[in-house]
Amino acid sequence: MVRERLAQLELPITMAADIPEAFERLAERRFALCVLDLAAGRSTLATIRIIRAQHPHMLVVGIADPGNPVAAGEAIHAGFVDLLAWPFQATDLLALLANAQDRQGIEAERFETFKMPNGVVAHSPAMQQVMEQVRRASAGRGSVLLTGEPGTGRQFLGRTIHLASEKGGARPFIGVECAGADPEELERLLFGTCAGRKADAASGTGPEVVGRESAIVAARGGTLFVEHLLDAPTRVQARLARILRDQEAIVSDGETIDIVVRPMASVSTGVDAAVTDGRLRAVLAE
Repeated sequence: MVRERLAQLELPITMAADIPEAFERLAERRFALCVLDLAAGRSTLATIRIIRAQHPHMLVVGIADPGNPVAAGEAIHAGFVDLLAWPFQATDLLALLANAQDRQGIEAERFETFKMPNGVVAHSPAMQQVMEQVRRASAGRGSVLLTGEPGTGRQFLGRTIHLASEKGGARPFIGVECAGADPEELERLLFGTCAGRKADAASGTGPEVVGRESAIVAARGGTLFVEHLLDAPTRVQARLARILRDQEAIVSDGETIDIVVRPMASVSTGVDAAVTDGRLRAVLAE
């Protein structure tokens, strides 16, 4: 019956008996429209999420039971561009398609601005806001702090900011993970040594001592991304703050070198609370 109604619009149609066959057909060629029956329940909602992820530019329409408004609402939230109440007429689908294509054209024009390096394209309103902040951050060379729960792609966004910045693709991006790291191993990874500062005869203090193979030396001229900054011990935070302030260090063989990096870091909780309870040095939160 669905085929008959679609045939009235003189559209080329490919039918699939079930979801696995539908995915096979979708892998074979590009389609402009996919029509799914909501009668299958929540399995259809899971399917639409996969289809929308794999084929973001394809219009997906659902056939819904008008007596079940809850299912219809869930379907729209899952990613259907619109729903057809069964039984529908060919003209109903034609009007729906015209409206959806108009909307998609407007959205595609708006989304074009939010295509970023690193394969990022923002579609949802929330991600468009994130991409706008990413774009602003990439225009400067200031420090960046990314907040959010673990697993939300904080380092991925940090790399995106780096790549979108001027000459980002030609500059190094060095990431260091602090969570679960042994304090001494983390210090050696970041600075190449646990020696700390080289004493100065006049002041009693001097530049930090670092190893040539350290992460902070490798990041010179580019970006140093510190993941889970709050898990870094106080000593590590203090050394990092001094190097970022002085923008120089002494390597193990005694040479003084410039350390100019763009610092980025990620945390999973509020910065103010972390400074208050001593988990984050205030200078790193500025």
